[in-house]
Amino acid sequence: MAELCLDCMNKYAMGNGKRLTEKDVTMSDDWCEGCCEWKLCVITIKKKNGWGRLKQKAEGHLRGFAIEKQ
Repeated sequence: MAELCLDCMNKYAMGNGKRLTEKDVTMSDDWCEGCCEWKLCVITIKKKNGWGRLKQKAEGHLRGFAIEKQ
């Protein structure tokens, strides 16, 4: 895996409109191969727990529905 800083990882490597944050990754000081600077680079992408995946699926299914106030 290429060593990329968070900005370059979001710019080059992430598809589907996804954006990683510092909470989503483990980082370490390294040479970023994307911008050629010494920065904190992404080492691993953390897996979301089951509750996080369930919440994402629910939000995706409910995105098209409007909640009416009575």
